[in-house]
Amino acid sequence: MRRRAQTAREIHVAAIELCQELGLEAVTTEAISSRAGISLRTFFNYFPNKEAAIVHRPPDFPEAAAKEFAEGNGSLLEDLRGLLVAHLAQIDANRKGGLVIQALLRNNPGLKNAHEACMRCLIKELAAILVTRLDPDTHHLADILAVVVVCAIKDALESWLVDEDRLLSDSIDEILVNLKQLGLVLR
Repeated sequence: MRRRAQTAREIHVAAIELCQELGLEAVTTEAISSRAGISLRTFFNYFPNKEAAIVHRPPDFPEAAAKEFAEGNGSLLEDLRGLLVAHLAQIDANRKGGLVIQALLRNNPGLKNAHEACMRCLIKELAAILVTRLDPDTHHLADILAVVVVCAIKDALESWLVDEDRLLSDSIDEILVNLKQLGLVLR
């Protein structure tokens, strides 16, 4: 499993490097495969197209953190912080690569679609984790909360990317403050 994640990461890095060097339109799956040192067939075992390789699905929520969240005794918000810290700790601290992806997303609808598909997968995963703490009959609330949290993560990461002085931990705290304020607004 770890080797598979590493290969996917290598393909993603190769795709980003080629986008920086050649521009998105000139990048091909063949070029990405060659740069990553894999066969074209292997590329397609990991990604359906170059767009998916470029945006690459964010890391899963770590199993240990999800289990800790499910078994947590604190408030939902407090325990969610631990889950978010564990998740975001996996995000590569390479702002430059993140900025390249951000620029590509702004300028290419095909990449936006691939990115949104990745976000839907992340929302589904988070909803499944959240339902472990909520009443199973209210799975729709877990779905809604997952959408809100993933949107907050996305906004916080965008702020983190453009502010070199900002720490990722500040972004996590911002997410929690916003969730708490949303809860107050909805009362």
